[in-house]
Amino acid sequence: MTTASVTWDASLPTCPETQYTETLKDNVIRSDMDAGMQKQRQRYTRTQRMMSVSFLLTDAQKSTFYTFFSNIKGGALPFNLPNPLGGSSIVVRLTKALTGPTYVTKNLWRIQMELEVLP
Repeated sequence: MTTASVTWDASLPTCPETQYTETLKDNVIRSDMDAGMQKQRQRYTRTQRMMSVSFLLTDAQKSTFYTFFSNIKGGALPFNLPNPLGGSSIVVRLTKALTGPTYVTKNLWRIQMELEVLP
């Protein structure tokens, strides 16, 4: 199991705004045969799990988020995130450049993150 030394700040939201998507990467490799059906097998022992999540932040939380983002070296380090679906924390890392913070309305900002859940 992967561990992380940085934890999502407790003052940041843990429940996604409206967008939360989980996808499993294709873990099957297929091979054509000279005749007959294709053969297929599992590519990896674990299927890669991806999350797309967006959070709404206040001005104060935005400032806290910038400090947190600096602590994970701009997304290079994995971090512990409270599971948006409930339960124990999960270890994740950013897979794409962060989108946002984007201005929504007075004192409200949106961030969009693409994350990989680590085993």
